Amino acid sequence: MAEKDLFDRYLLALRETPLEDKTEHTDRAALQALLRGVAEESSAGVAVQHEPKRAADKGAPDFKVSKAGLILGYVENKQIGDNLYRTLKSEQISRYKSLSSNIVLTDYLHFIWINKDGVQRETLCDPTDLEDRRFRLRDDRVAAVANLLEAFFSMAPEGIGRAQQLALALAARSKLLRDYFGEELVRQEREHREARLFGLFQIFRDQIFHELTLKEFADDLPPEKWTPGYAAFACACSGVM
Repeated sequence: MAEKDLFDRYLLALRETPLEDKTEHTDRAALQALLRGVAEESSAGVAVQHEPKRAADKGAPDFKVSKAGLILGYVENKQIGDNLYRTLKSEQISRYKSLSSNIVLTDYLHFIWINKDGVQRETLCDPTDLEDRRFRLRDDRVAAVANLLEAFFSMAPEGIGRAQQLALALAARSKLLRDYFGEELVRQEREHREARLFGLFQIFRDQIFHELTLKEFADDLPPEKWTPGYAAFACACSGVM
């Protein structure tokens, strides 16, 4: 069956790099291919977008899933062997829940689907199975993970029908963007000052407000003071990165 072939190719891709040499990012391309393959089977018009500019721990999910221009959900991946149950209870996942009630958390082998009805877990195989060249994926495990992902992709996008919903959605997204700004500014200051975002900070500091700090430039406003106007401005400014 096509589904089994898709997961068999995924397993082969995971085996290309020894477990001890893997990082959180090593198998992103394989995961993206799997997600897109399942998405095509489950729901027409679903787009799976990897965030290529995102570095680790920058406060943004690893994959954005959308349909007809609306956010359907997010996928966050960790390194094989990471404790997903600890991550499930982390502040990072709590922030992502403010963006969507449809999230998949995975370490490439274990898949946790977070949705309005609760949490569902399925396992494709164990890490040690990757090192056994005689190992073949079990049909029931493939079906279980495929069904979980298909259900994730089949969720209806969350529409924004009222001004209050729009304000809350923009505020939640601008909070993640502000957090990213702050972390990215510190990184650029530490590693190289020629980056565009840090360069913009220097222009503001040198020509407009000489006492401006990195934290102030990232706009450290408390969430209750955010407005849709601020969020729209922040989103428009995100292109400088």
